[in-house]
Amino acid sequence: MRIAIRILIIMALAGFPLTGIAQTIEFTDNWSPNPLFTVVSQSETGIELIFSTHQVVIEEREVDGVTMQHYGVPGIFLSNDEGAPDIPGTGRWIAIPQGAEARLKVLETRTDTLHNVEICPAPNNPPESDDSPLRYVKNQQIYGTNAFYPESPAKLSAPTQIRGVDAAIVGVSPMQYNPVTKDLIIYKDMRIKIDFIGGNGHFGEDRLRSRYWEQILQGQFINYESLPRIDFSAQQRSIATDNVEYIIIIPNDTIFAAWADTLKNWRQLQGISTSVFTLAQIGGTDSAHIKSFLRNAYNTWSPAPVAFLILSDFPNSGLLTYGVTSPRVTHPDVTRMASDNWYADFNSDGLPELHIARICAKTQAHLSTIINKML
Repeated sequence: MRIAIRILIIMALAGFPLTGIAQTIEFTDNWSPNPLFTVVSQSETGIELIFSTHQVVIEEREVDGVTMQHYGVPGIFLSNDEGAPDIPGTGRWIAIPQGAEARLKVLETRTDTLHNVEICPAPNNPPESDDSPLRYVKNQQIYGTNAFYPESPAKLSAPTQIRGVDAAIVGVSPMQYNPVTKDLIIYKDMRIKIDFIGGNGHFGEDRLRSRYWEQILQGQFINYESLPRIDFSAQQRSIATDNVEYIIIIPNDTIFAAWADTLKNWRQLQGISTSVFTLAQIGGTDSAHIKSFLRNAYNTWSPAPVAFLILSDFPNSGLLTYGVTSPRVTHPDVTRMASDNWYADFNSDGLPELHIARICAKTQAHLSTIINKML
């Protein structure tokens, strides 16, 4: 084992009470030349990963007059849960075959253990409107327990779907901390195997695959290469007459309909199949009818839609007494706020299955100005 320790002089980061000195621990004999995640193998039966920690940055922070430490890893940016030991954690999405159960096992590790370490608690995460200093308050349920936190350095999230692909997050904490004994385990390397039990061996629903979503899937899934290749230029994917990729929703108004047709023609010239739907055609003006229409299109059309545009402002946002509504959601800064994301979130995980857009036009002048800028 070779560890190089360098002392770096740094400026205090905004919002963090640092002493101004950081230590960097560098590991030079890792299993992988790449930091963090490396795919060793992948198939329809599972995936094997190596997680390597190449560098650890130790910063001193003063919390309630006590000098404590924060241990970070380059490339991992988010704090831990408020009050828990603020050690790094990260994750990557994995694609899972249809109907399969993913099971994680840590096959092998290499570690170093540091003693007499005082890890500071993670601060609160205030809303943007809160300018008060960050609070560093220990969660005594964790800090008072003689056990390593977290319990395991690697785990899987609950399964969900991303655009029809069964998915889960493999989460890794390259450190474990015992706040009673003040021992810190640093995982230099970790070999992880995730087995796919059962299922049909096929990743995702081909009907929902689209060239306009493929870059997202490729960027999200660490085992993207396991997904079947799709020929997006195949004739059977482009013949559909009633089923389109791009949906434009408008009020029951001829002026909006005319400008929507302009957008439709423009998108079709780009090779994107497009249709315009009035609220009357959708079946109602409330948000439930709009979501039901979009959900049905997503679940039954082939090819499935990839995006929708609401061509209208929110009702009562100006002098108009009509428009296309939006559901209200909770927000830390306000009691309720409008958001169109709910329309495309079909499995209630907060992530949309369709690209979302809205042009907040109230009048013909607004329509002309905004749309002509696009053309």
